[in-house]
Amino acid sequence: MIHLASSESDQWKCLLSKLVSTCKSVSEIVSPIVNNSSPEGYMPVKEGFVDEDSREIVTSQMVLVYAWRTTKEVSLLLGELALEVSDEDYRLDKTVLCNYIMPIISEHFLKLFLETKHRGAYEQAYLGFCKFCEKLWSVSNEDLKSLPKFWLTGILDVLKGENKNSFHKLCPTRRSAGLPFMIQAILITEPKNLGNENFHLCMQNLLNIAADISEENVKSRIHSMNILRSLYRNNNLGEIVAQYIAQGVIIAVSAFNHDKWGIRNSATLLFATLITRMFGVQRSRDVEELSLRNRLPARVFFMRYPELSEFLLEQISKANDNNEYIAALYSILLILERLYPCNTEEENQKTKNQITSTTLHVAPSMFGCVSVYYKRTKTISHISINDMSSKRKRVVLSLKDKLDTINALKRGDSGRALSNKYGVGTSTISDIKKQSEKIIQFTNRAISQDGSTERKVMKKSRNEVEECIFMWFVQKRSLGQPMSGSLLCEKALIINTKLNGDPNLKRVQVC
Repeated sequence: MIHLASSESDQWKCLLSKLVSTCKSVSEIVSPIVNNSSPEGYMPVKEGFVDEDSREIVTSQMVLVYAWRTTKEVSLLLGELALEVSDEDYRLDKTVLCNYIMPIISEHFLKLFLETKHRGAYEQAYLGFCKFCEKLWSVSNEDLKSLPKFWLTGILDVLKGENKNSFHKLCPTRRSAGLPFMIQAILITEPKNLGNENFHLCMQNLLNIAADISEENVKSRIHSMNILRSLYRNNNLGEIVAQYIAQGVIIAVSAFNHDKWGIRNSATLLFATLITRMFGVQRSRDVEELSLRNRLPARVFFMRYPELSEFLLEQISKANDNNEYIAALYSILLILERLYPCNTEEENQKTKNQITSTTLHVAPSMFGCVSVYYKRTKTISHISINDMSSKRKRVVLSLKDKLDTINALKRGDSGRALSNKYGVGTSTISDIKKQSEKIIQFTNRAISQDGSTERKVMKKSRNEVEECIFMWFVQKRSLGQPMSGSLLCEKALIINTKLNGDPNLKRVQVC
C-alpha cells in the first residue's frame, strides 16, 4: 500500500481517482443483485444463458456469489484506502481527498448498508466500514470528523419519524439487514476520550423508540429492537451495555403479546440475546438441566437488575388473570429457572418469598392445560418453582455408584433416567461418562489396596511421611526453633526410613 502522504504528485492523485471511480462503477453494476428483495434467486437476465468466452452455463447462484464477493472486496479496498491516508492529507481541504474521494466512499457505504439485502455483502463490508469510521473519528478535519455522528443522528431521526422521505430505504425484513451493522461500526470505533456519549445517546433513543407502542411506530420498533439486539451481542461494547439490560428485557417481554408478527419475532430474538448476556452461553445441551455457570443467585440477579423485580411479578400476575399473557409468562419462567437461593438465606429471603409465592400462585392455572405449548410452560413452571423455593441437596456418588452408572450407560440407559435415579443433574452423569476410564482405573487400584468401593473421591489420601513431618514442624516452631528447607528435607528422609516408606525417595523429591 502506497502512503498518500508521500505521494502528492498529480499522477498519483489521478491514479487514486481512477481507482475510486472504478470501485464506484463496479459497485453500481452489482448493486441491483445484492439490493434485490430476494437476491438468492434473482437473475438480471434469462436463467441458464451461456457465457460466450468460457462456454459455461451461468446460473443465478453464480451471479449472486460473484456480486456479493465483489461488494466485499470493493468495501475492504475503500476502507483500507481511507485508513492509509495520512492526517496531513485530511488537513488540506483543497486536496482531491476531501473534495472527491471521501464523498464517494461515504456514499458507497451508506447506500450499501441501507439498501443491500444480501447478508454476505453487508456483513463483509462491515469490516471495511469499521476501518473507514476509525479513520474519520481520528482526523483533524472537523467536517470529516463529524460524519459518523451525523450519520448516527440521521438514522435515529429516520426511526423517530422525523425524516419520512428516507424511511422506505430501510429493510423491514432480514433483521433490518445492514442497518445494525452500520450502527455497530460507528459506535465501537468511537474514541474513548469522548466518554461513549454517542453510544449512550443511541441506546436511549433506541430504547425510547422500542418502548413506543403506538400503531404508526410498528416498523420503527422492529428496526430499533434489531439494532438493540446487535449492540447487546457485540463483545466490543463490554460492560457499558450492561446498564441497559433491564430496559431491554422489559421491552422484549412486553412485546411478546403484540398482534404483529414482526414485533413478536424481533422481541424473541432480542430476549434470547439478553438471556445469553445475563447468564452466559448455555453450557449444557439439556435445556431442562442448566449448568450452574448459566445460573445466578436471586439476590445477585435483582441487585444487578432491580427494575426487573417489580416488572416480573406484575407480568406473572397478569398471566394468572389473563391467558393471553401466556407468551410473556413463558419468557419470565425462563429467567426464574436460572435463579436459585444463595447460601446466605437471610439476605435474600424477601426476594425469594416474593418470587416463590407469586410463581406458586400462577402455576396451578397452567397445570390443567392440554396443548403442547402449555405443557412446555407447565414443565418449566415446575422447574422454576423447585429451583426458587429450595436448593437441591448435594449428592456425591460413591465409586460403586459411578461404576454402576458407567455400566448402565454402556447398556443404553438414558442420562435423564440415571440422574433421576441417583438424584443428581444430567451434567454430573455426563461428567462420569467423560471420565469413565479414569474412574475404572482408580476403582481397580482401590479394590487391590483395601477392597473398598465406597469412597466418593479419587483424591489420594495424605502421605504418612507428610503428616509426621508436619507434626514435627509444628512442634519445633512452637518452641521457637528456626527451621529451613534443607533441615525439613533431612528430617523427611529420616522419618521415611523409620516408617519403612518409599525406598526410592530421594532428597531432591522431598525438596
